[in-house]
Order: sequence, then C-alpha cells, then structure tokens
Amino acid sequence: EELQQKTDGVLKRLEEIDQAVSRKTTDFQRFERYYRNNIAEKYGWINLLGAKSLDREEKRYKLSIAYVALELRKGNTTSGPLDVEDLFSKSNFIWIDGEAGSGKSTLMQWIAINSASNSCDVLPELKDSVPFLIELRKCDTRNILIKRAVEAIMADSDCSMPENWITHNLESGNAILLVDGFDEVKSEDR
Repeated sequence: EELQQKTDGVLKRLEEIDQAVSRKTTDFQRFERYYRNNIAEKYGWINLLGAKSLDREEKRYKLSIAYVALELRKGNTTSGPLDVEDLFSKSNFIWIDGEAGSGKSTLMQWIAINSASNSCDVLPELKDSVPFLIELRKCDTRNILIKRAVEAIMADSDCSMPENWITHNLESGNAILLVDGFDEVKSEDR
C-alpha cells in the first residue's frame, strides 16, 4: 500500500509537471502569435514620399508590394550581386553596410516581416525563426535590451510576454537578431 501511495504521488506530480509545461508552451505560442502579428503590423508598411503638383505627399504602401530587392555584394569585391534569399543559406552572421538612404532599414524590416510571417516561400532558411529587430536610433545605446525592443513591438497589446520567452528563443536557435542603425550611433557610443 505504501508503494501504491508513492507511485500515485509520483504520477500526480508528473501530471502536474506535464500540465505546467503544456500551459507554458501554450503561453509561449499565444504570445508568439501576437508578437508575429505586431511585427507585421509595425513593419509591414512603408511610407513613400512623392510629389503631387508642388506639394509633397506621403503615401503608405504594404512593404510586401513596395519592396524592391537590393543589389548586395560580398565585401568590396567586384564579384556579381548576391540575392537576399541566398544570404541566410551561406552564413548565420551577416553584416549589411551601405550609404545612408540605400535601403538597409527597409531590408531589415522586410527580413523581420518575412520571418514573422513564418512563410518559407521567400526565405526558407527563416522558417520558424522569431525576429528581434533592434532599432538603435530608438534605443539608449549604452543599455540595449532585447526585452525593450519586444515591449516596444507589443506596446499596444494586452498580451504580456511569458517569463523566459526571449531566452527560450535565443537558446533554441530560433531567434534572428536584426540590429539596425549602427551607422546612426555616435562613434564614441559604438
């Protein structure tokens, strides 16, 4: 009888652990769904300036429609252009450098929304990845936290981030960390 009680106690504890893990998984999945939607809403649009008569007019377009692929080159070489779609199949670490206004920030947003959409059509290497876009021009560069970037994305949402969600994604290898605006940070703060 004592053995039966111990067995029942162990089984009950295992059931409680299973429920806690299931609840945590559900919380992570729920938050991730909201987070992905908020990424698409925040970065899925681009404002293009144009001229209508002599007045400047700003128009808002879906990034998926307005995005024009950039011509990328590896380093300072004269080799042919690289496709954005091929970048992530070649390396886990990518540095994108270019002149002001050349489209680096738009490229970062495009990568973030493609990762968030979890579509394998455009960037198959990013399937199941979770994008973390850090916009340095909007941060205190002396104290950068991924958590603050996530909170900024989720500012208008009532869905709170589960504990260890960021750590889980970083440790599982699902995270894609996009750091934008390095060239906009004062050299002494880099």
